[in-house]
Amino acid sequence: MSAFKSLTSQDVIVTPFVVNKSFSFEGSASYQEPEVGIERYIGTNIPKSIPFNSGSDPVTGDVVIQYQRDVYGIAKQLYYTNELPCTDGTYIVTDLNGNIVTSNLQTYLYSRFDNYLQSTLYNTRYFPTGAYEGVGVLSIPRKLFGEYINPNTFAYVTYAYLPDPLIISASLTQSILDKQYIDNLPIINNNGFPPIQWTAHYNPGNWFNGGIINAPITFNTYTITATASFAAQSGSLYVAPQDYDLPTTSYTDFEAGSPYVLEITASNVTLSLAIDNGNGTYTNLATENVTLLQDSSVVVYISASNLSYTNTNIVLIPTFDANDPFDASTIVDIDLNVVDDNGGIVTLVDDGEGYIYLEDKTTFSESLGTIAYPHGLMVLTNQLAIVNFTGSNITTCSFQSARTIYEAQYKCTIRENEFNYSLNPSLISGSNFTNPLVSTCSLDITGKAYDFVTGSFFAPYVTTVGLYNEMNELLAVGKLSQPLPTSRTTDMSILVNLDL
Repeated sequence: MSAFKSLTSQDVIVTPFVVNKSFSFEGSASYQEPEVGIERYIGTNIPKSIPFNSGSDPVTGDVVIQYQRDVYGIAKQLYYTNELPCTDGTYIVTDLNGNIVTSNLQTYLYSRFDNYLQSTLYNTRYFPTGAYEGVGVLSIPRKLFGEYINPNTFAYVTYAYLPDPLIISASLTQSILDKQYIDNLPIINNNGFPPIQWTAHYNPGNWFNGGIINAPITFNTYTITATASFAAQSGSLYVAPQDYDLPTTSYTDFEAGSPYVLEITASNVTLSLAIDNGNGTYTNLATENVTLLQDSSVVVYISASNLSYTNTNIVLIPTFDANDPFDASTIVDIDLNVVDDNGGIVTLVDDGEGYIYLEDKTTFSESLGTIAYPHGLMVLTNQLAIVNFTGSNITTCSFQSARTIYEAQYKCTIRENEFNYSLNPSLISGSNFTNPLVSTCSLDITGKAYDFVTGSFFAPYVTTVGLYNEMNELLAVGKLSQPLPTSRTTDMSILVNLDL
């Protein structure tokens, strides 16, 4: 039996709060389970000169299959549009039609697109734009992460060829390549011409000697990768003295001389990674061709894997187009890395600001990509990070989901003159008696109330509170931890919390 009392809007308070749940999936097979559905994709920058063919275009994905060029294009459009074509991640300035007006390397205020930045803190957002460069995408379905992945909880463990303490890297900055003096010859150090000097970032055993790479003996096999960024043809840099055309110009003179503006006249350059045989001949390892553009820089990516050469010089050789003038030149930045092919287990984590790093930053501190928490998407842009990204079965993905639930609090107030008579049938004797409180109810109880029930000191106990809709349909039941007596002198409130 029960007695009813209507609630007003003032008696109901709805409070939202976020709940988290931790997930961890180990092994690639666990990603493909029906209740999971985590997908790993490779996106590839296939040149536009190669037409799309639905039958032969490369695809990616374990269950939901996508075209690799589509994955690359979607990642670029959604998350990196504002940083292109500036491959170092700096923003560009465009007009309303999307035309590039000028480079903006200071304020970063001219983005036209929403790239779903997860923080207002600026960080370099590199995106690969070279032919056949790619990205790795990890897609977590919304049924798992809810509204967003809780920042600082994402971790991805995989077998990868990422830099470790054995990595060796070097770079060239604003180096002049001149057809007259360096065509089909190795990029050399400051003892020759043009004056080029490698800057070694981590150089155990003196692997780099100017422009010559001394092949390692500490690795069984290794991979060499070179990323070369060629300046735009219309761009010009004052990096050379007035007597630049003299091959006797030394590096010291180069720095001290009065600069002039160098005009970039090269149209095509082929960059080769090769073994120096020592007799004026070279064994080619990898070659990439680049066509210089008028208004933007061009990045070319060269890689050679499973190398085991020792006590050998490895060189970079530029080759100019035969139709270019004899003194054609260009300016290039080169980053070069040597990595142990053995690879290893690495853990990638988010930093809470939307960027992905190695968990151990002492071995490699640069960002490897980004994560969009509300989309459940990780995009890896580091080329070493995506090697074997979809092929490795040794993988673990863990994160915390975030979902907003709403707690409705119902305030059930019993005044001193309410609910002072119990409707419990056990208080009625078997004698014929009509309960006056329920005589109009369809559930008419006949019998006589026991004498103690009608006494002035009797107080019924509340054990259960039910919530009904306007149709008197029971929606929820709240049980008190112990029976609660009502009061004839003061109001009493019972709070019922219902999580929706």
